[in-house]
Amino acid sequence: RIVAYPFERSCWVSMATVSSAAASKEKPAPLPMPPGVGRRPLPSAPAKAAAQPAAKPTTAAGAAAVAVPRPLPLPAKKKQVAMSERQVRVCQRAVRRFLARRTAEKRAIQRTRVVEEVLTTERTYVRLLNMLINVYCTPLKEIADTPNHIVRMDNVKLIFSNVTLFISVNELLLKQLEERFANWGPNSCIGDIFMQLGPYLRLYTTYVANHYAAAEKVNEKMSKSSFAAFVKAALNECGQSLSSLLILPVQRIPVWFPLVLFSPHTLPFLA
Repeated sequence: RIVAYPFERSCWVSMATVSSAAASKEKPAPLPMPPGVGRRPLPSAPAKAAAQPAAKPTTAAGAAAVAVPRPLPLPAKKKQVAMSERQVRVCQRAVRRFLARRTAEKRAIQRTRVVEEVLTTERTYVRLLNMLINVYCTPLKEIADTPNHIVRMDNVKLIFSNVTLFISVNELLLKQLEERFANWGPNSCIGDIFMQLGPYLRLYTTYVANHYAAAEKVNEKMSKSSFAAFVKAALNECGQSLSSLLILPVQRIPVWFPLVLFSPHTLPFLA
C-alpha cells in the first residue's frame, strides 16, 4: 500500500517497509571506540582449562572427609511430676538422714586423726624425756657427791627439778593411750584418761615455776670447762642439747589442751 504525504509529493514512504523495521527492532550500531581502547580478548580454550581449579576426588573417602555431620537431636524435655505433701516429707527426711550420716563420718575421721596426733606426740615426748634423764641427769647425779663432781647435788636438783617424778606419769599415760587407740571406735574417748591422771599432772606446775632459774644456772655453769665438755659430749651422743630438752615439759601442756579439749566439731572426748 502506497501513502503519499501532502506536504511533500516527492517523499513517498512505504508502510510495509516501516512495519518490517519496527517488527525487527534493530539496535543502533555502536559508536566507534577511540584508538588504543578496547575490551580484553577472550581467553582461548587451553588457557580457560588451566585457570579452572582441579576437581575434588569423588571417591568414598573424599566424600566422607567433606561430609558435614548432622546436628544431634535435642533431648526430650522431662515431664514434671507433681509430688504429694507426704512424698515431699519422705524426701526431706531421707536428705536429712544422709546429711547427718555424712557429718558423723567426717567427725569420726577427725576424732581419729586427733587421737592419733596425741599418741604420736606423746611417744616422742616420752622418748625425749628418757633421753634427758639417762644422758644428762643421771650421770651428773652419780658423780655429784664425789670429788670428781662437775656440779654439786643442789645444782643438779635446781637444773632438773622434779623431772624424774612426772616421767613415770607420762609413761603410764602413753600406755593407756596405746591401749585405747588399739580398740578405737566411734564411741571411744580419751578424756577420761586425762581426768584420771589429772592430779599427777600437777607436778608440771613445780617444774614450770622452776624453769627460769634452771635455765639461768645452766648458762652460768657453761662458763666452767668441765661442765661445757660434759654437755658437748652428751650432745654428740644423743643429738639433743640440754636447753632444748629442759624446755620440753614447759611446751607440753599447751599441746595437750588444743588437741584434746578445744578440737573442732564438739568432740565427745570427756564423755
